[in-house]
Amino acid sequence: MSFKIGLWNVHSFQDGGCRISGLEQASFLSKHDLDIVALIEVRRNNSQISDLELDLFADYSDNFSSKKRQTDLEYFANILESDFRFTPYYDDFGIAIFSKYKILHFASERIETNAIGGARCVYMATIQLNPNNQKHEQKETNEQNQKQKEGEEYETIDVFGTHLDHIKEQSRLVQMRIIWKFIKKNKRSKKYVLLGDFNCLSSSDHYPKEEWDRITEVRLDNSWEKPKCSLYNYITKKGFFDTWEYRNPKIRKNQGTCRFNTRIDYVFASKSLVTQNEKSQVVGYDKVETNLSDHHLIIVKFQNYKNSEQN
Repeated sequence: MSFKIGLWNVHSFQDGGCRISGLEQASFLSKHDLDIVALIEVRRNNSQISDLELDLFADYSDNFSSKKRQTDLEYFANILESDFRFTPYYDDFGIAIFSKYKILHFASERIETNAIGGARCVYMATIQLNPNNQKHEQKETNEQNQKQKEGEEYETIDVFGTHLDHIKEQSRLVQMRIIWKFIKKNKRSKKYVLLGDFNCLSSSDHYPKEEWDRITEVRLDNSWEKPKCSLYNYITKKGFFDTWEYRNPKIRKNQGTCRFNTRIDYVFASKSLVTQNEKSQVVGYDKVETNLSDHHLIIVKFQNYKNSEQN
């Protein structure tokens, strides 16, 4: 079976000009038929969708009552027909994961360091990959129940999500070391991904000198340090594969994922999720450009070959 994972920093449900765009974002995501979606910079308890938009929302969900006030995350869950989990950096602001497949297990950890950019967090969601394409809200058939009783269980994937400091590389490295311990402690499957807005650069993107100079100038203008690639190197040395680099080893243009046209949003995957029996399991990588946020949507498509013995 194949499945698609999306990653998007939704900028507090606002576009690049800080105009509220939550409903448009949810509608935009629904058109891409994603199985799993990781959202960055979301708010849990408040709703930025106006009362005037409630009736419009009913067009996207037959089960929605326009008389009921919901949070932005609940709107997204209804439109995407997905279950979701949320974990905060602080208060009601943080990151979330949506899945059309059953979330079997969820764990999270708040990361508090001395970073100028404040606290961060990481989560892990174990998701059941149902080959019969039964979504999370559908009941299992007797036949499926019988198979599980006999020990023929569906495969799972672990999804780790985070959003790292936007100011200093050293702060990101400290946060990532904590995340690596969290991954080792919590991963349940040989097949797992680490995704999010890492606010770091990759030297493998081979920015031309004039582009590197522009990136340096932008960072200095925002009181950030000069561009560095230490975090990316740390992650890949831990055995993670950069799915963009894996699918596009020779493409060096138009890889930017944010308003500064730099690639800072990544979907990393374990070896067992990248290759199996000499077959590539990363069969698609798309960057979908949009002005509904200050970041673009990333979509990675995996082809799952069962019973891998690789780590």
